[in-house]
Amino acid sequence: MRVQLHCIAGIHVVYLKEVDLLSHRQNVGLVPTVHHGRKDSLSRDR
Repeated sequence: MRVQLHCIAGIHVVYLKEVDLLSHRQNVGLVPTVHHGRKDSLSRDR
């Protein structure tokens, strides 16, 4: 069970990364501030 869950979690993480990259590429021209705004706010809070 644990191995199965671990594999599923790993695949899920990779899938999320791929989706994030794809959506980021598509939205670069449309809303470039959405992603960068989050990163900036996180770095400022530290």
